[in-house]
Order: sequence, then structure tokens, then C-alpha cells
Amino acid sequence: MNNGGALAFWSAAADGGSGSAPWWLGIVTAVLAGGFALLGVRLNQRHAAEQRRLDRHEDRRVEQREALAEVLATGREYKASLDAVILRAMVAVDAVAFGNSPAVDGHGPLDRAHSRALLTARLVLRDPPVLAYVTRMSELMEEIPKQLPPILNSAKANGKRADVEAAGPALQRAAGYGKALDMLERITRERVVDDPQEARRRWRQRVRLPRRRQPTAPEVDAST
Repeated sequence: MNNGGALAFWSAAADGGSGSAPWWLGIVTAVLAGGFALLGVRLNQRHAAEQRRLDRHEDRRVEQREALAEVLATGREYKASLDAVILRAMVAVDAVAFGNSPAVDGHGPLDRAHSRALLTARLVLRDPPVLAYVTRMSELMEEIPKQLPPILNSAKANGKRADVEAAGPALQRAAGYGKALDMLERITRERVVDDPQEARRRWRQRVRLPRRRQPTAPEVDAST
């Protein structure tokens, strides 16, 4: 076979021997199609995994907010009831009458509800500053009941009202609890718990200023 015949043979082989598409084009097309199919599957898997992660993140965010809302709601009721119990103890000359008083009877359910709310919050919260206030409130809840016996003893000894010194530790811890509750509510309003998307939305709303309307009358200085 001379050079001209060899060239004609290879040209015919490359063209599939009949002037149609090259024989290797089908192979390349199949390989590319398979590669794109695998890439599509991989992208779908990554998208599904990312969506599951976002769903879990949203579930945790909602769970944390619900726990904080429960702490704040039960905390306000608990604090008001606690103040009533301490005041009742300061004038209780009879411990039995104090234990049967409406203030003490009503305080029990509120104490249990708030204790459960604090426990739940300590389990689900991840934000350290918020968790610190919740932990401090739990500690004060455990300390305050221990300060009531000195108040009752002082009121009984005086026959009318407990000394301020005897009630001081309980009042101090109750005030500390109220301050921690106020700070928790404040930081909850200011801080978005593990929610950067909402933080960005809040920032955009904060920096978005309304367009100034053209005044139709002379502007008046509001400070005058």
C-alpha cells in the first residue's frame, strides 16, 4: 500500500467509512453524558445535604427561642410571686400559717414551672452570654429558699415583723435574680441567637433610610 492508499484508508476509518460522524464521537459523547449525569447527582446530593443542615439549624434556632420565651414568661410570674412570699415571711409570726398562706400555695406551681423552663434552656442554649444569665438565675433559685428560715425566726422572735438584717440576704438574692432576668430579656432582644441571616436583615433595615420628601413648606426645627 503506497502513501496515498494509506492516507485514504485512515481518512475512511476516521470518517466511519461512509462519510458519517467520526467513530469515536459516540464514545466521547457517552463519556461526557455519563460525567454530566454523575456531576448532576453529586450536586443534587450536596444540595440535599445543605438543605438538611439548614433545616436542622432552623429547628435548633426555633427550639432555643421557644426555650428563652418560656424562661422569660415564667420568670416574670416567679419573680412577682417570690417577692410576695418574702414579704409574707417578714410578717409571719407562725410558720404553719405562713406555709398555708395563699402566697406560698400559689408560689409552688410557679416555682416548678420556672425550674423546668430554666432546665430546658440550659440544655438547648448555645450562646454563652445568654446561657450565663440562665445559669445564674438557676443558682439564685436554689439559694433563695435557704434564706427564708432566718426571716421566719426573726419575725417569730419579734412577734410582729422580721428584722431588716434577717431579710437582707433573701431580698438581695431576689434583687439579683430580677436583675439577671432583666438582662436576659434585654440581651435576648438585642442578640439574635445563632441566626446570622436575621442579623443581616436587621442590619439592612437599620441602615435603610427613607427617602426625604421635598418639603412644600419651610421646615420647622423640632428642638424649638
